[in-house]
Amino acid sequence: MIQTEVTTPTPVFRDLAPGETADALFKTSGWARRPLFNYNAEQIAAPRAMITESDCYIVFSTTHLFLFEVVNSGWTRYISITALSIREKKAFTKIIYLHNRSGLYFLPSESESSSIRIKHALSQVHFIIMKENARIIKFDIPHFGGDNSLRGELVLTQEAGMPSIVTNLPFNREKGRFRYTRCCPCFFAEGAARYENKDIIFSQGRSWGIFLWRRMARPARDVHYWASGSGKSGGKRVSFSIGCGSVNASRATENAFFVNDNLYKLEYVTFIASPLSWHNTWRFTSSDGRLSMRFDPLESAGEYYASFLRSASVRRIFGFFSGSFQPPAGPAVEFFNITGVTERRKTRR
Repeated sequence: MIQTEVTTPTPVFRDLAPGETADALFKTSGWARRPLFNYNAEQIAAPRAMITESDCYIVFSTTHLFLFEVVNSGWTRYISITALSIREKKAFTKIIYLHNRSGLYFLPSESESSSIRIKHALSQVHFIIMKENARIIKFDIPHFGGDNSLRGELVLTQEAGMPSIVTNLPFNREKGRFRYTRCCPCFFAEGAARYENKDIIFSQGRSWGIFLWRRMARPARDVHYWASGSGKSGGKRVSFSIGCGSVNASRATENAFFVNDNLYKLEYVTFIASPLSWHNTWRFTSSDGRLSMRFDPLESAGEYYASFLRSASVRRIFGFFSGSFQPPAGPAVEFFNITGVTERRKTRR
Protein backbone atom coordinates (compact mmCIF):
# COMPACT_ATOMS: atom_id res chain seq x y z
CA MET A 1 0.00 0.00 0.00
CA ILE A 2 1.04 3.66 -0.36
CA GLN A 3 2.83 5.19 2.61
CA THR A 4 2.88 8.93 1.91
CA GLU A 5 5.73 10.54 3.85
CA VAL A 6 5.46 14.29 4.47
CA THR A 7 8.84 16.03 4.60
CA THR A 8 7.95 19.74 4.68
CA PRO A 9 5.70 21.76 7.05
CA THR A 10 2.06 21.57 6.02
CA PRO A 11 -1.31 22.38 7.63
CA VAL A 12 -3.43 19.68 9.25
CA PHE A 13 -6.38 21.22 7.42
CA ARG A 14 -7.11 24.34 5.42
CA ASP A 15 -10.06 26.52 4.46
CA LEU A 16 -12.20 25.18 1.65
CA ALA A 17 -12.26 27.02 -1.66
CA PRO A 18 -15.60 27.50 -3.46
CA GLY A 19 -16.80 24.19 -4.88
CA GLU A 20 -14.41 22.02 -2.81
CA THR A 21 -15.64 19.21 -0.60
CA ALA A 22 -14.41 18.42 2.88
CA ASP A 23 -12.21 15.67 1.41
CA ALA A 24 -9.92 18.43 0.15
CA LEU A 25 -8.90 19.14 3.72
CA PHE A 26 -6.79 16.03 3.68
CA LYS A 27 -4.77 16.28 0.48
CA THR A 28 -1.68 16.32 2.72
CA SER A 29 -2.66 13.41 4.94
CA GLY A 30 0.16 10.98 5.56
CA TRP A 31 2.96 10.33 8.00
CA ALA A 32 6.16 12.10 9.03
CA ARG A 33 9.24 11.58 11.19
CA ARG A 34 8.80 14.96 12.85
CA PRO A 35 5.70 17.01 13.82
CA LEU A 36 5.44 18.82 10.49
CA PHE A 37 1.66 19.23 10.45
CA ASN A 38 0.54 22.65 11.71
CA TYR A 39 -2.45 22.38 14.04
CA ASN A 40 -4.80 25.09 15.29
CA ALA A 41 -7.91 23.87 17.11
CA GLU A 42 -9.71 27.18 16.61
CA GLN A 43 -9.82 26.53 12.84
CA ILE A 44 -11.69 23.23 13.16
CA ALA A 45 -15.19 23.34 11.70
CA ALA A 46 -16.49 20.53 13.96
CA PRO A 47 -18.34 21.43 17.19
CA ARG A 48 -16.11 21.92 20.24
CA ALA A 49 -17.71 18.89 21.91
CA MET A 50 -16.34 16.70 19.07
CA ILE A 51 -12.71 17.80 19.52
CA THR A 52 -10.45 15.67 21.71
CA GLU A 53 -6.91 16.64 22.71
CA SER A 54 -4.62 14.64 24.99
CA ASP A 55 -1.03 14.39 26.17
CA CYS A 56 0.04 11.05 27.65
CA TYR A 57 3.31 10.02 29.31
CA ILE A 58 4.14 6.43 30.32
CA VAL A 59 7.28 5.93 32.41
CA PHE A 60 8.46 2.54 33.67
CA SER A 61 11.32 0.62 35.23
CA THR A 62 11.69 -3.06 36.10
CA THR A 63 9.54 -2.59 39.21
CA HIS A 64 6.99 0.18 38.57
CA LEU A 65 5.06 1.96 35.82
CA PHE A 66 3.42 5.39 35.99
CA LEU A 67 0.99 6.77 33.43
CA PHE A 68 -0.10 10.43 33.26
CA GLU A 69 -2.68 11.58 30.73
CA VAL A 70 -4.36 14.98 30.52
CA VAL A 71 -7.48 15.02 28.34
CA ASN A 72 -9.77 17.73 27.03
CA SER A 73 -12.63 16.17 25.09
CA GLY A 74 -14.72 19.30 24.80
CA TRP A 75 -17.39 18.07 27.19
CA THR A 76 -15.09 16.89 29.99
CA ARG A 77 -11.57 17.77 31.15
CA TYR A 78 -9.51 15.57 33.43
CA ILE A 79 -6.13 14.14 34.25
CA SER A 80 -5.72 10.39 34.75
CA ILE A 81 -2.84 8.99 36.81
CA THR A 82 -2.11 5.25 37.03
CA ALA A 83 0.51 3.65 39.29
CA LEU A 84 1.41 0.01 38.65
CA SER A 85 3.60 -2.20 40.80
CA ILE A 86 4.98 -4.69 38.30
CA ARG A 87 6.26 -7.13 40.92
CA GLU A 88 3.02 -7.13 42.91
CA LYS A 89 0.78 -7.00 39.79
CA LYS A 90 -1.27 -4.24 41.36
CA ALA A 91 -2.53 -1.05 39.71
CA PHE A 92 -4.44 1.99 40.95
CA THR A 93 -5.90 4.83 38.86
CA LYS A 94 -7.01 8.25 40.08
CA ILE A 95 -9.08 10.62 37.94
CA ILE A 96 -9.01 14.34 38.69
CA TYR A 97 -11.75 16.30 36.93
CA LEU A 98 -10.77 19.84 36.01
CA HIS A 99 -13.12 22.82 36.16
CA ASN A 100 -13.71 25.29 33.33
CA ARG A 101 -11.23 27.77 34.80
CA SER A 102 -8.35 25.30 34.55
CA GLY A 103 -7.03 26.98 31.38
CA LEU A 104 -7.54 23.81 29.34
CA TYR A 105 -10.12 25.04 26.84
CA PHE A 106 -7.54 23.93 24.29
CA LEU A 107 -4.32 22.06 24.99
CA PRO A 108 -1.10 23.30 23.34
CA SER A 109 -1.23 23.25 19.55
CA GLU A 110 2.25 21.75 19.19
CA SER A 111 4.21 19.04 20.99
CA GLU A 112 7.78 20.34 21.14
CA SER A 113 7.86 23.51 23.27
CA SER A 114 4.61 24.13 25.19
CA SER A 115 4.51 22.98 28.81
CA ILE A 116 1.35 22.11 30.77
CA ARG A 117 0.93 23.00 34.45
CA ILE A 118 -2.09 21.69 36.30
CA LYS A 119 -3.12 22.60 39.85
CA HIS A 120 -6.31 21.23 41.35
CA ALA A 121 -7.03 21.56 45.07
CA LEU A 122 -3.90 20.11 46.71
CA SER A 123 -2.76 18.14 43.65
CA GLN A 124 -0.22 19.32 41.09
CA VAL A 125 1.02 17.76 37.86
CA HIS A 126 3.41 19.60 35.55
CA PHE A 127 4.66 18.51 32.12
CA ILE A 128 7.66 20.74 31.44
CA ILE A 129 9.42 20.71 28.07
CA MET A 130 13.09 21.66 28.28
CA LYS A 131 15.71 22.26 25.63
CA GLU A 132 17.92 19.53 24.21
CA ASN A 133 15.20 16.88 23.89
CA ALA A 134 14.38 16.76 27.61
CA ARG A 135 11.04 16.73 29.41
CA ILE A 136 10.29 16.84 33.14
CA ILE A 137 7.23 15.43 34.89
CA LYS A 138 6.63 16.84 38.37
CA PHE A 139 3.73 15.45 40.39
CA ASP A 140 2.36 15.76 43.89
CA ILE A 141 -0.92 13.93 44.61
CA PRO A 142 -1.54 13.95 48.41
CA HIS A 143 -4.58 11.64 48.27
CA PHE A 144 -3.80 8.84 45.86
CA GLY A 145 -5.96 5.98 47.05
CA GLY A 146 -6.51 5.28 50.74
CA ASP A 147 -3.76 6.76 52.87
CA ASN A 148 -1.26 6.79 50.01
CA SER A 149 0.27 9.79 48.31
CA LEU A 150 2.20 9.98 45.06
CA ARG A 151 4.93 12.53 44.46
CA GLY A 152 8.14 12.74 42.50
CA GLU A 153 10.07 14.15 39.59
CA LEU A 154 10.99 12.24 36.42
CA VAL A 155 13.21 13.37 33.57
CA LEU A 156 12.77 12.02 30.05
CA THR A 157 15.53 12.44 27.47
CA GLN A 158 16.19 11.18 23.97
CA GLU A 159 19.00 11.46 21.49
CA ALA A 160 19.10 14.57 19.30
CA GLY A 161 17.30 14.02 16.01
CA MET A 162 15.44 10.95 17.24
CA PRO A 163 12.43 10.46 14.95
CA SER A 164 8.81 10.04 16.02
CA ILE A 165 5.91 8.42 14.20
CA VAL A 166 3.58 11.29 13.26
CA THR A 167 0.34 10.78 11.34
CA ASN A 168 -2.48 12.99 10.07
CA LEU A 169 -5.36 10.82 8.84
CA PRO A 170 -9.06 11.41 8.05
CA PHE A 171 -11.84 9.18 9.34
CA ASN A 172 -13.59 6.91 6.89
CA ARG A 173 -17.24 7.66 7.55
CA GLU A 174 -17.44 11.39 8.34
CA LYS A 175 -15.92 14.15 6.25
CA GLY A 176 -13.96 16.85 8.00
CA ARG A 177 -13.01 14.59 10.93
CA PHE A 178 -9.36 13.63 11.46
CA ARG A 179 -6.81 12.13 13.87
CA TYR A 180 -3.42 13.84 14.23
CA THR A 181 -1.03 11.91 16.46
CA ARG A 182 2.60 11.86 17.44
CA CYS A 183 4.22 9.01 19.36
CA CYS A 184 7.76 9.10 20.74
CA PRO A 185 8.43 5.66 22.29
CA CYS A 186 12.20 6.14 22.57
CA PHE A 187 12.78 8.14 25.76
CA PHE A 188 15.27 7.29 28.49
CA ALA A 189 13.90 7.94 31.98
CA GLU A 190 15.48 8.79 35.31
CA GLY A 191 14.35 10.31 38.56
CA ALA A 192 12.58 9.30 41.74
CA ALA A 193 9.06 8.91 43.09
CA ARG A 194 7.58 8.09 46.47
CA TYR A 195 4.55 5.81 46.52
CA GLU A 196 3.12 3.54 49.22
CA ASN A 197 5.82 4.79 51.60
CA LYS A 198 8.52 3.49 49.26
CA ASP A 199 11.18 5.38 47.31
CA ILE A 200 11.16 4.27 43.67
CA ILE A 201 14.27 5.03 41.62
CA PHE A 202 14.30 5.31 37.83
CA SER A 203 17.84 5.01 36.44
CA GLN A 204 18.88 5.67 32.85
CA GLY A 205 19.52 2.51 30.88
CA ARG A 206 17.02 0.59 33.01
CA SER A 207 14.00 2.89 32.75
CA TRP A 208 12.08 4.07 29.69
CA GLY A 209 9.43 6.55 28.62
CA ILE A 210 6.73 6.83 25.97
CA PHE A 211 5.05 10.09 24.92
CA LEU A 212 1.75 10.03 22.99
CA TRP A 213 0.26 13.30 21.70
CA ARG A 214 -3.22 13.24 20.13
CA ARG A 215 -5.39 15.92 18.53
CA MET A 216 -8.57 14.98 16.68
CA ALA A 217 -12.05 15.90 15.53
CA ARG A 218 -13.96 12.73 16.36
CA PRO A 219 -16.66 11.01 14.35
CA ALA A 220 -19.94 10.18 16.08
CA ARG A 221 -18.63 6.72 16.97
CA ASP A 222 -15.06 5.50 17.13
CA VAL A 223 -13.18 2.46 18.41
CA HIS A 224 -9.40 2.64 18.35
CA TYR A 225 -6.67 0.21 19.42
CA TRP A 226 -3.11 1.22 20.21
CA ALA A 227 -0.01 -0.54 21.56
CA SER A 228 3.49 0.63 22.41
CA GLY A 229 6.53 -0.70 24.20
CA SER A 230 10.16 0.17 24.79
CA GLY A 231 13.28 -1.46 26.18
CA LYS A 232 16.48 -3.28 25.34
CA SER A 233 16.99 -6.71 23.85
CA GLY A 234 20.20 -8.21 22.59
CA GLY A 235 22.07 -4.96 23.25
CA LYS A 236 19.73 -2.99 20.96
CA ARG A 237 17.18 -0.36 21.87
CA VAL A 238 13.79 -1.63 20.68
CA SER A 239 10.58 0.47 20.59
CA PHE A 240 7.36 0.55 18.61
CA SER A 241 4.00 2.26 18.24
CA ILE A 242 1.15 0.56 16.39
CA GLY A 243 -2.56 1.26 16.06
CA CYS A 244 -5.72 0.45 14.15
CA GLY A 245 -9.22 1.84 13.98
CA SER A 246 -11.67 3.63 11.73
CA VAL A 247 -9.28 6.16 10.19
CA ASN A 248 -8.67 6.09 6.44
CA ALA A 249 -5.28 4.37 6.10
CA SER A 250 -5.08 4.51 2.30
CA ARG A 251 -2.19 7.02 2.44
CA ALA A 252 -0.48 5.97 5.67
CA THR A 253 -0.83 3.94 8.85
CA GLU A 254 0.08 4.71 12.46
CA ASN A 255 2.61 1.88 12.64
CA ALA A 256 6.38 2.08 13.10
CA PHE A 257 9.16 0.03 14.66
CA PHE A 258 12.34 1.59 16.07
CA VAL A 259 15.73 -0.09 16.38
CA ASN A 260 18.29 2.13 18.12
CA ASP A 261 17.81 5.51 16.37
CA ASN A 262 16.24 4.14 13.17
CA LEU A 263 12.50 4.31 12.36
CA TYR A 264 11.10 1.59 10.11
CA LYS A 265 7.63 2.24 8.70
CA LEU A 266 5.08 -0.59 8.76
CA GLU A 267 1.88 -1.02 6.78
CA TYR A 268 -1.22 -2.55 8.40
CA VAL A 269 -0.89 -4.38 11.71
CA THR A 270 -3.58 -6.83 12.77
CA PHE A 271 -4.55 -6.85 16.45
CA ILE A 272 -5.81 -10.24 17.69
CA ALA A 273 -7.27 -10.12 21.21
CA SER A 274 -9.59 -12.54 22.94
CA PRO A 275 -13.18 -11.28 23.29
CA LEU A 276 -13.48 -13.32 26.49
CA SER A 277 -10.80 -11.58 28.56
CA TRP A 278 -8.40 -8.68 28.17
CA HIS A 279 -5.90 -10.74 30.17
CA ASN A 280 -5.53 -13.45 27.56
CA THR A 281 -2.51 -13.31 25.25
CA TRP A 282 -2.70 -10.76 22.40
CA ARG A 283 -1.03 -11.27 19.01
CA PHE A 284 0.07 -8.78 16.36
CA THR A 285 1.10 -9.37 12.75
CA SER A 286 2.01 -6.82 10.09
CA SER A 287 0.53 -7.18 6.61
CA ASP A 288 4.01 -7.49 5.08
CA GLY A 289 5.05 -10.19 7.56
CA ARG A 290 7.96 -8.16 8.97
CA LEU A 291 6.52 -7.91 12.49
CA SER A 292 5.27 -10.87 14.52
CA MET A 293 4.61 -10.20 18.18
CA ARG A 294 2.76 -11.43 21.25
CA PHE A 295 1.64 -9.55 24.35
CA ASP A 296 1.37 -11.19 27.76
CA PRO A 297 -0.88 -9.06 30.02
CA LEU A 298 0.08 -8.33 33.60
CA GLU A 299 -2.60 -5.94 34.91
CA SER A 300 -5.28 -3.62 33.52
CA ALA A 301 -6.95 -0.34 34.35
CA GLY A 302 -10.24 1.02 33.03
CA GLU A 303 -11.90 4.43 32.77
CA TYR A 304 -15.44 5.39 31.83
CA TYR A 305 -16.98 8.83 31.31
CA ALA A 306 -20.55 9.68 30.37
CA SER A 307 -22.92 12.61 30.05
CA PHE A 308 -26.12 13.20 28.13
CA LEU A 309 -25.77 11.43 24.73
CA ARG A 310 -21.99 11.16 25.12
CA SER A 311 -19.70 8.48 26.53
CA ALA A 312 -16.06 7.41 26.43
CA SER A 313 -14.33 4.33 27.78
CA VAL A 314 -10.66 3.44 27.95
CA ARG A 315 -9.23 0.04 28.79
CA ARG A 316 -5.46 -0.16 29.21
CA ILE A 317 -3.59 -3.42 29.71
CA PHE A 318 0.00 -3.40 30.92
CA GLY A 319 2.38 -6.26 30.27
CA PHE A 320 5.25 -7.60 28.19
CA PHE A 321 5.86 -7.87 24.44
CA SER A 322 7.97 -10.52 22.73
CA GLY A 323 8.52 -11.23 19.06
CA SER A 324 10.65 -10.47 16.03
CA PHE A 325 10.99 -7.70 13.48
CA GLN A 326 12.67 -7.92 10.07
CA PRO A 327 14.32 -4.65 8.96
CA PRO A 328 14.79 -4.03 5.20
CA ALA A 329 18.39 -5.21 5.44
CA GLY A 330 20.26 -7.40 7.88
CA PRO A 331 19.13 -10.09 10.31
CA ALA A 332 15.82 -10.11 12.15
CA VAL A 333 15.64 -8.32 15.50
CA GLU A 334 14.28 -10.51 18.25
CA PHE A 335 13.02 -9.09 21.52
CA PHE A 336 11.74 -10.61 24.76
CA ASN A 337 9.63 -9.22 27.60
CA ILE A 338 9.66 -5.57 26.50
CA THR A 339 7.44 -3.62 28.91
CA GLY A 340 4.56 -1.72 27.37
CA VAL A 341 0.82 -1.12 27.11
CA THR A 342 -2.14 -1.94 24.88
CA GLU A 343 -5.23 0.26 24.78
CA ARG A 344 -8.80 0.11 23.54
CA ARG A 345 -10.54 3.49 23.40
CA LYS A 346 -14.21 3.79 22.50
CA THR A 347 -16.19 7.02 22.11
CA ARG A 348 -19.80 7.78 21.25
CA ARG A 349 -20.74 11.31 20.19
